[in-house]
Amino acid sequence: MSAWVNYRTCPNSWCPIVQSNSTAAAGWLIRNGKQTFYAGGDHYSNTTVSANTWHHVAIVNNAGTLTFYLDGVSDGSLTGMPGGSWVSFGSDALQNDNDYLDGMLDDVRIYNRALSSTEIQTLYTTGIGATPPPPPTPTTIQIGSRVTVSGSSIRVRSTPATGYSNRLGRQSIGAQGTVVDGPVTANGYTWWNVDFDSGVDGWVVGQYLTLLSSALNSSQDTPTVALDTPTPEPKRENNLQNANLAAVSTAVISPKLYLFVALLFVLFLFFLVLRMVKERSKG
Repeated sequence: MSAWVNYRTCPNSWCPIVQSNSTAAAGWLIRNGKQTFYAGGDHYSNTTVSANTWHHVAIVNNAGTLTFYLDGVSDGSLTGMPGGSWVSFGSDALQNDNDYLDGMLDDVRIYNRALSSTEIQTLYTTGIGATPPPPPTPTTIQIGSRVTVSGSSIRVRSTPATGYSNRLGRQSIGAQGTVVDGPVTANGYTWWNVDFDSGVDGWVVGQYLTLLSSALNSSQDTPTVALDTPTPEPKRENNLQNANLAAVSTAVISPKLYLFVALLFVLFLFFLVLRMVKERSKG
């Protein structure tokens, strides 16, 4: 667990950070100015957590050993940590007490694994709102790992056991595949079920497998999406301009326009003839 804390005072000398709702009354708090883990008694960290100042605090339970951290630095440890559901923050109201933290809490985190000292340091240096550190990349084979055959060719079997009836074939040195099941311990060996890229698939002895990449960073776990590049559509303004030009061109060569011009020409001839007739009649 980790949190940023800035407390003013501790009423009743207790400043709960995270409190268990179990009957064991376990809790992580500040008491007498120090981080404290209460489990049937007080277990203190080494350094005083000063009031009215933001501090990063953390406790890590690693296989039953609990370690305090203050501002990214290890600050004492104890052995034996009881269980419980850690659901109360800043008070121990679930224990029907009146103890509470007079101050501020921020970025409270509860992990389902033990953080390393490097990860605690990262949480402290990156500050409030930092992205949680990713779990460490496994260095041992697990389901989803990419592996290769090394040292010797291996026999592939239908079940994780030695014998003759379950033999399926062999895979040569350099063959690669993905672990889909295991481990199973039988006949003195650790067995993994491998889906090989080619050839026969099945159970093989783990001592002849070498880890290529873990399930967390395997490239095969990242889907590749192919995107089609669409052909750009002509601009709408150009389409409208072309349409207007076409309309004008059509109007220029329209038969109605020819008829109108012809009518004007006929009228012109009519008035011309009429004028000539008048001039002759005067003469």
